[in-house]
Amino acid sequence: MTVELRLPYSAPIERTRETVEAIEVFLREELGAERGEDGEWAEDGVTHWGSFIGFGGERYIINHAPEPPSPEYAFLLLQANRWQAVNGVIDRLDEWISATFPDLNASVEATSFGPPVTVPLSVRISGDDEEQLRTIAGNVREQVAALNGTRNVRDDWGEWIKRLRIDVDPARALRAGVTERDVALSLQTALSGYPVGTFRDGDTLVPIQLRQEGGEQRTLDELEGITIMPAGGGEGVQLAQVADVVMEWGPARILRRDRHRTISVESELAEGVTAAAIAGELRPWLEERQQEWPEGYFFEFGGEVESSLVATRSIVDNMPIGGMVILLLLVVQFNSLRRPLIILTTIPLSLIGVIFGLTITGSHFGIMTFLGVVSLAGIVINNAIVLIDRIDLEIQSGLTPQEAILEAGQRRLRPVVMSTITTSGGLLPLWLGGGLLWAPMAIAIIFGLLAASVITLCIVPVLYSLLMRVPFAKERGDRERDSEAVTMSR
Repeated sequence: MTVELRLPYSAPIERTRETVEAIEVFLREELGAERGEDGEWAEDGVTHWGSFIGFGGERYIINHAPEPPSPEYAFLLLQANRWQAVNGVIDRLDEWISATFPDLNASVEATSFGPPVTVPLSVRISGDDEEQLRTIAGNVREQVAALNGTRNVRDDWGEWIKRLRIDVDPARALRAGVTERDVALSLQTALSGYPVGTFRDGDTLVPIQLRQEGGEQRTLDELEGITIMPAGGGEGVQLAQVADVVMEWGPARILRRDRHRTISVESELAEGVTAAAIAGELRPWLEERQQEWPEGYFFEFGGEVESSLVATRSIVDNMPIGGMVILLLLVVQFNSLRRPLIILTTIPLSLIGVIFGLTITGSHFGIMTFLGVVSLAGIVINNAIVLIDRIDLEIQSGLTPQEAILEAGQRRLRPVVMSTITTSGGLLPLWLGGGLLWAPMAIAIIFGLLAASVITLCIVPVLYSLLMRVPFAKERGDRERDSEAVTMSR
């Protein structure tokens, strides 16, 4: 299990450490696994954990994307004695953290093996004005919190805090011979430090910064007394002579995306709830509200919705290449265009089973479902190839086309049915125990295979007789006339 902790922006690392230590005490005393006298587990719970304060730890698994260093961030990696204890530990720990630390944004989840996603649901709102963005984000946050299945709704700008704004007077700065860049560099050197080099300690690079004594531990009066040095040389002036220092309330940080100020409303999701389902409920409301927003303000979905869309698009962009390769191989194998057309027609028809399966099981269509459809297409093509090849072999052996179609269907009945049963049986554990990640893919393949069996044994022979012009009606009429002639002769 993983636990991500985010305190209010710019919280000191000492407070982050105290929070982590309190959580570790709760893990040890309330959620720890215990063994009985016989050495077996008497109580399920957490056996080991590791805490990383101020950064996201090392990449212990390929899909873990560590957060960059930040004093208000912490990451915990937990291990339970057995997988059945995971859900109970997550529920109890999440409930305790929410009750003990109201201002803490905590995400307690089981380890994910899918693509790295920072937050399941994210709605990005972009615009120019801070206050307008904050108002729109507040309305969106209320709407998201009202939906069933969402929890821990927040935004990435953080709560409003006191901040200092430096208003440089161009006229006074010009008389003093300094520019706004000179003011920015002098304040950076005095407060946070100006990078002047890098020290290599083994394989670790340590930045070297030039900073005045005191750093950010200054009062407002001391800040106004900071000396601003011109970049071209000369005598420095105090900050109060060229700028006004104003204290105001504002967001803890301002983030931009594609040069637009962007605030993201984020939410965790309850078990069994998908980001696609929540986005489907939220999108109509957002599109309706967007008509009331000022010009230049827009929204887009991030999180799992965006990552799934990007992954699907990357596959769809390359599918024409795969389709052309398959078509070329089929044409070369059968030396015909009509037979490959029959085979490729079975692919969209197999989607009937996929849609039916997703509907009756209440599952969703995501990237894993799409991968299941791609895999299903290969199985359907294989069955159709074998059936059509069998029809051609029967014709070459001396049977009429009508008899060859019927004989091939009878001979391929058992192999197709057995392959469908064995493949579906092998995917049942993935459907029943695969969770939200693997279950949709298994459902798509299982129900698609069931539909593909009917398509292979019924639709493919019909398409073959139509496109290859095999007249069953005439054959049946000839057989009836022959039967009548035999009866009259008798």
